Amino acid sequence: MDSVLQEDYQGSTLMNDHMNGEFPVLKPGMNAISWTGTVTKIVVRPNWRYL
Repeated sequence: MDSVLQEDYQGSTLMNDHMNGEFPVLKPGMNAISWTGTVTKIVVRPNWRYL
């Protein structure tokens, strides 16, 4: 899931039409992440930007 580009993939398959709600935006510091259903793993990969 790429919140900047607003695209959601499972592997290389675009899954935007299966998404519910808004794309998340993580803020500096602690962020609470929760889910329902059969999710077994979440990986947060930073997408660093420099100005």
